[in-house]
Amino acid sequence: MIKQLTYHTPEVFTQQYARYFLSSVESMFGFSGKNVPNFFFDLSKTKTINILGLLLIYKFLEYTVEHKCFKNPVCNLRECHYVSKELERYGFKKLVYAFINDDIPNYDLKFKEEDEFFIAPIVLDRGADFCSVEGQYAAKINRFYSYDSKASFVSLQCLGELSSNFIAHAKNDTKSVLAARGNREYVELACADTGVGIISNLKPLFSATSSNYQILSKSLEKGVTSKLNSAHMGYGLWLINEFVTIGKGELAVFSEGAYYINAGGKIKSGQCAHWKGTIIYIKITMKDTKVYSEVLKKLEPEVDDINLQRV
Repeated sequence: MIKQLTYHTPEVFTQQYARYFLSSVESMFGFSGKNVPNFFFDLSKTKTINILGLLLIYKFLEYTVEHKCFKNPVCNLRECHYVSKELERYGFKKLVYAFINDDIPNYDLKFKEEDEFFIAPIVLDRGADFCSVEGQYAAKINRFYSYDSKASFVSLQCLGELSSNFIAHAKNDTKSVLAARGNREYVELACADTGVGIISNLKPLFSATSSNYQILSKSLEKGVTSKLNSAHMGYGLWLINEFVTIGKGELAVFSEGAYYINAGGKIKSGQCAHWKGTIIYIKITMKDTKVYSEVLKKLEPEVDDINLQRV
């Protein structure tokens, strides 16, 4: 009798516990094309989830189905009402069920707005344009934050920088997927792919003795870019990191066995389970946007340079 192979999602599926999920599913990247039988994806433990957790559930199912990792896999999503409700709330449910039922996913992009806004999953690939990704939602986000122009500016800046970063590295059209939500207190953005990760892109720029987590940490510094001799100036992730630090937000980056976490200026980095590609989560606080005026004033030349790249 073949022993059942089970992957679990954690009880709290947010950026703080994403490493536990990566540890659970790490072996999937070795199962490509193998159609491993008797597999069960168990979501029953999850009682709290945010857009990063929802995104990773989707990316797991997308990768394992498209790469034929498992034969007739079983997922108990229908019995997990909380997770199912959150997937539906943030636009992932139809996409997830498409992969569970072996159908073609339909990316029906929508901007939903009530007491908060959220953007349905956006596919970022080489055919995408980060200017249009940001511009598509600019008027709506500006309207949502009509009481505070700094809140809309920082939100759109992070949306543009995150989408442009993934599009620039979408070498294999790996369907990088981005989702965002925001309210009067904070904005969350999450993006993930299973292609060529940040570390593989940057490794040629560093010493052979540099560890993966050292390279990942360097990717957050000003001027670090794999796109040498191009318009890319290496300001995107650095600027997001500055917003997170000054505003006491959160940034979590996972790529190829390394992680970098900035929790309001408190930095942690190190080794973790392998993820083929890159995962980025951003939380920008909006309670006191005056702090962003201070950082933007100090960084005015850099911000002007970044905006010029979008003209």
